[in-house]
Amino acid sequence: MCCKSSNSCTAVREKNSNRLKAAHQSGVMTTEFGGKRGWSKGKTKDDCPSLERTFERRITDETKLERVLYREQCGFNLAGVIHRIKGFELLKKYGMYHRVHNVDGVVRDHRLSVQYGFDNKIDPRIISHPANCEFLTHKKNACKTHQSSLTLDELIVEIERFNADVV
Repeated sequence: MCCKSSNSCTAVREKNSNRLKAAHQSGVMTTEFGGKRGWSKGKTKDDCPSLERTFERRITDETKLERVLYREQCGFNLAGVIHRIKGFELLKKYGMYHRVHNVDGVVRDHRLSVQYGFDNKIDPRIISHPANCEFLTHKKNACKTHQSSLTLDELIVEIERFNADVV
């Protein structure tokens, strides 16, 4: 070696480069793991049939953008009504969740999930209504994942009941 580390040595780098090129040419290096190596070498699906599956996308970029915009519209505004939200007693007892300072705390959760609302084209005003909000522990919310804890019909009844109590 001519340098302090093997990564700095030009002879070692050249030897490794030659081995890598030979492996690619012989077909030892495949693109089975997502095709990232193939793309970095400028290959396309026409050059390498194994890259065909990487062109299959579950959703389009437009759908991703629509989902992000929908999610932003589904945020809660709990000003003045926070004390009426389901699970408010848990909030008073444990406080808000923080990954460092309060791992036992609670989080706000959509009882009817945002994903369900997006998939079924439900008005974001329904999903963002305070009656759809619930405080639950971070652990329970993590177990719940994206599942809804009530149906759309139940939520509409809850919204009507919530609005009637406000007046």
